Amino acid sequence: MAAKQKPILYNGMGQPYLALFDFRGMPIMNPITGIPLGAYISTWNYRYDEEKENLATITFDTGDPDTVDIEALQEGNVICLQWGYIYPDGQFVSGPIKTIKVRDFEAKFDSTGTHVTIRCIDSIGDLRYQPPYNFSEASENSLSSYLDGGCDNGVGVIIEIFQ
Repeated sequence: MAAKQKPILYNGMGQPYLALFDFRGMPIMNPITGIPLGAYISTWNYRYDEEKENLATITFDTGDPDTVDIEALQEGNVICLQWGYIYPDGQFVSGPIKTIKVRDFEAKFDSTGTHVTIRCIDSIGDLRYQPPYNFSEASENSLSSYLDGGCDNGVGVIIEIFQ
């Protein structure tokens, strides 16, 4: 007999949330209201795929046209996602932090407000499109310099040798 799994929701209740952080781990805020941008999310999905890149799509609906100028949401920037549930008694449960990179930014303005949709890929997805390392005799083009620079991706690489 399988072990009984603890339910995610207490008494069937819980408010789902999605939190957004910049690359330094600071919450991304609406500059006018000072409220975390996660409160303005109308739809989002995160597709995990072991063989292909992970994709996230997030839509924000605000009454603030300056939402389009939030630096952390611009194409090429790295943001962090964390989602979970907040329970009526104030407790919460959160999943792991996912680091993603904004690939596409789209904004629409209408009578109901500003609607921003960002499409993101997992942060290592760029490695699929990086040109390979080309050997060179110059010391600044050494393999160790290339790896220390994160394969021209800004993230360091650590290689450990096990014997």
